[in-house]
Amino acid sequence: MKKGLVFLFAALLVVGLPLSALAGTEVYRVTDQSLSDIMYGQTCFSYDPNVPNLASAFADSLQFGETICLEYVNAFYSETVRVKTNKDLSKDIGWNLVGHGTVRITKGNTVPGDGNVAAASFMRMFVASSPQTGSVLYEGPVQVEQVVQDDGNDAGCTVDGTVPSEGTSLEYFKCGGTTALDYVMYHWKLTGNKIAFNKITIKNGVFYWRDEINGWENSMSMEY
Repeated sequence: MKKGLVFLFAALLVVGLPLSALAGTEVYRVTDQSLSDIMYGQTCFSYDPNVPNLASAFADSLQFGETICLEYVNAFYSETVRVKTNKDLSKDIGWNLVGHGTVRITKGNTVPGDGNVAAASFMRMFVASSPQTGSVLYEGPVQVEQVVQDDGNDAGCTVDGTVPSEGTSLEYFKCGGTTALDYVMYHWKLTGNKIAFNKITIKNGVFYWRDEINGWENSMSMEY
């Protein structure tokens, strides 16, 4: 290494300038936040034996069309957010989120299209602001993991399309245009992976759902 580069590196350490700033990338952390705060409501799944989703783990207790809804009772998350400024001044946004704690899963009759729904998908997953819930099917450990990349900041994951600032959390369900996301990995694990281990992946314009315990999977092209 040339002597001049050594001096430059040492100077950066003295002034405390993050090395990531040299690459045009800002990185910040959000820690110890409630998982329930990052959802518009409760995440729900409608049971269909032909469509694998998290409700499939409770098939013995459900009939076709009945739903389960997840309520994070005592669960928290931390995430790392990265904002890269490109040469054309566009922004690439990505984050890694890990949450864990306790979730209560209840049986209900809320269905997509009943007015409570904030989001829906082909694999019978939606977010309900006030689901009609009933008996408790599960209450125990949960782990949630997200890795999301939005090159160009065009998926509507940030408030008013602005670049997130220190302390701002980002989450998949808050993205208005999920078809514009460049990469998504979203995991749910119940009691480690003994009861359920479900994955959502979006890559190259294809949406994948996979049940790692039973081997069920489903996919759909998002090019529409």
